[in-house]
Amino acid sequence: VCAYFGIPFVSPQPLRIGTVYTGGANLNLRRFPSTESQVLIQIPNNSKVLVYSQIGNGWSVVGFEGFTGYSKSEYII
Repeated sequence: VCAYFGIPFVSPQPLRIGTVYTGGANLNLRRFPSTESQVLIQIPNNSKVLVYSQIGNGWSVVGFEGFTGYSKSEYII
């Protein structure tokens, strides 16, 4: 199913709360784990997000204000 839709398989991990830390800019929440992917919403710096999982290529599966997508892991502490 993942290959058919072009999305990575995400192993279940304990849910955690993370904080966006970009140094001031917004963090893009994207449809797929790629900087070329559509931006669903921009998450303000210092916002709390739900981190569902981290995938091996530097991306996290994140929930924010009813949206779920991918953001770069390096900006979530």
